[in-house]
Amino acid sequence: MSERSYSGTSSVCSTMSNVSVTMDGEEFELEEAVDHIFEELQHHVNQMHVEIRNCTQWDLKGQDYDEVKPYFDALCGHIKEGNSLFKDLQKVIKQILPAKPKIPKTIQE
Repeated sequence: MSERSYSGTSSVCSTMSNVSVTMDGEEFELEEAVDHIFEELQHHVNQMHVEIRNCTQWDLKGQDYDEVKPYFDALCGHIKEGNSLFKDLQKVIKQILPAKPKIPKTIQE
């Protein structure tokens, strides 16, 4: 088994805590914003797993369409929320990108 070194982890975390980003109109430390988004994503992934299991067990439970449809609707709701969180993550990370390099006018012409 090979050994792995994680010496860069602490420097990444300390760098993240020195950066502020805006999320939902409020300012957060980058680390806090990213942690929040991933906690929410994990919640929705877990709930999607539960709802998929509920949907697939209809036969064992003797359920009909009307009894299973709420599981499907809940699954779709968690997918929608997860997609929204991925968009939030994209917006947060975009805020920390370095400035795009400017192309000198001599090259543009």
